[in-house]
Amino acid sequence: MSLKTIGGFIDENGSPITKIGDYSISRDLNVGIYTITFNTPFENEPAVTASQVYNNDPSFTMGDTRDNVCIVCITNSYMKLKTGDSVGQGSWRKFTFLAIGVQND
Repeated sequence: MSLKTIGGFIDENGSPITKIGDYSISRDLNVGIYTITFNTPFENEPAVTASQVYNNDPSFTMGDTRDNVCIVCITNSYMKLKTGDSVGQGSWRKFTFLAIGVQND
């Protein structure tokens, strides 16, 4: 059994700023919904974590914990997540994610 890690730092347009592993990203018609497709599926659903990046400016000290990301769905071949603003509405935002699971040999 070997583990596989996929992850990245993604901008609000769905383009990787930093990319680990083989995946593609698309934005849904619904604002804030991103689908991350694992180009080689995991053996089963991976463990996934995600976090919104509020500003990415080291001198910036503000932030709102309601600006966040929610993992909507995880399968062995893709995941969906939603980023949102401080009132809970979908919004295109920067985020990071990691998916770790058993590699499908």
